Amino acid sequence: MAKSENNANVSRRLRSRLMTLGRRMLWLAIFIIFVPLVRATATSEYELKAAFLLNFARFIQWPENVPPVNQPIVIGVLGTDPFGSSLDSIVAGETVNGRVLTVKRLERNDPISDCQILYVCRSEISHLSNLLERVKGQAILTVSDIDRFVYMGGMIGLTMDRGKVRVQINVDVAKNGQLAISAKLLRLSLVVRDRQSMLHPGWRNLYFCYDGKMAELIRINAGTLDTMCFVESEQFHIQSIN
Repeated sequence: MAKSENNANVSRRLRSRLMTLGRRMLWLAIFIIFVPLVRATATSEYELKAAFLLNFARFIQWPENVPPVNQPIVIGVLGTDPFGSSLDSIVAGETVNGRVLTVKRLERNDPISDCQILYVCRSEISHLSNLLERVKGQAILTVSDIDRFVYMGGMIGLTMDRGKVRVQINVDVAKNGQLAISAKLLRLSLVVRDRQSMLHPGWRNLYFCYDGKMAELIRINAGTLDTMCFVESEQFHIQSIN
């Protein structure tokens, strides 16, 4: 009996160590994937965010022929540019699927249809609703660090948490823009869904995630906005819009 209990204790300790190791490996993967091009010393907030913009280009699939053949992937920066030269330096010489990347600075009324990624600066917050209406349904990945950007109709929001960049993704807005987001990116992000997109109208709070196909549905108690969702051994953090 004592031997059986001892074996059980050893097994529990082993599982605990494996889970701890798994979490450490996940954070290592995040670092390797998202910050390979940023200097290790004195990295500024917008140097980090510039590296994220480059990597978003690698984890987003646009519709066929977007951008047109032999054309670069354009990262538009709309408004008062917070990046300085860091964004240009990070994308210089980089390619995604054989296409070079270029940065284009834009003012409020400039055309944006040739952009594949549009970074919306904080200076545009008072005009955000009009801007998001302009890009609605287009294959333009909208990104911003404006507070609650993804809850207002943006695709990807960047927030700072204890010196680290956190990613929020509104998968419904991205889908409306015909953009496919890699499951690798979704696993590292807070995934936000429009409440009207929930499948069962009789359930007030319903969450689901998918990786190329429909996955398990999970009902959450009324008033609870987020939960950890485990589907096919993959962990997603899902949140619906309040």
